[in-house]
Amino acid sequence: MRVLFVFLLIVVQTLIISGKCYAQLEVEAGVKYKKEGQGWSEYYFRNIDLMTGPELNASTKTNDYKYSSDYALIWFSQHEVAIVELKQSIQTDAARLMGNSISSSVLKIHQQFYGYQMEGVDKSGVNWKFCFLTELRQLCQ
Repeated sequence: MRVLFVFLLIVVQTLIISGKCYAQLEVEAGVKYKKEGQGWSEYYFRNIDLMTGPELNASTKTNDYKYSSDYALIWFSQHEVAIVELKQSIQTDAARLMGNSISSSVLKIHQQFYGYQMEGVDKSGVNWKFCFLTELRQLCQ
């Protein structure tokens, strides 16, 4: 019985640590931006992180991000990131209330209903577009 308890304790600790370290979903996406008064850039294909507002607040130890929003993080270097508030949430409100992260299956379901392109704005006012059809890059426009 004691061995089972120790095993379960190790599993629970591992799950807690994993949840804190890997809360965001990393996906490959086409990313382009538009500054005020300029046209859209070309798509750049790179890995981005998708996080809910509560996850981002916990990670940054702030309350700067909306609870009901989802965010895309575009890393340029280890210390430089664009945090883009998506115009349409990926995660459902019920799942968000339960503390669930955005999963690849939730993203796929969202794409089936709303398409493979999303838009958002970062805090400096730069508009961003994301294309999740990376296997068919020519369809990203």
